[in-house]
Amino acid sequence: MTGNQNLPRSERTALAFIDTKCVAPGLKGSIGNDSGVDTVRGPGLNNWDISIFKKFNYGESAERYIQLRLEMYNAFNHTNWATMNSTAQINPNTGQIVNLPSAVGRDGFGALTAVRATGLPGSPRIVQLAAKVYF
Repeated sequence: MTGNQNLPRSERTALAFIDTKCVAPGLKGSIGNDSGVDTVRGPGLNNWDISIFKKFNYGESAERYIQLRLEMYNAFNHTNWATMNSTAQINPNTGQIVNLPSAVGRDGFGALTAVRATGLPGSPRIVQLAAKVYF
């Protein structure tokens, strides 16, 4: 890494999530970890889980009621990315990155490659409606 690879939020896209110009081949004699550990910030998680409950009494006892429940997971259906291609393939003769999205397409270096699977935090929106009867 030769600089700050984190692009400003306004410049990030699915095909260019990091600044790939900041990546260069290691110097001769380098062991490969000169840039530090965990220097690339991946996509964050934007997840809103919302529940709404309403209690309806029935009968003469306050202990008898029906509870309606509406639960939404990722209520605003925000796309949450799971992985990013963080492997740069560098031509040893020219020192150029050969797997940029402009050359190889959607799965190039620095591109977001997959969304979170269903059932994980940040997966596509799930809505469920339920009723509980207390007696």
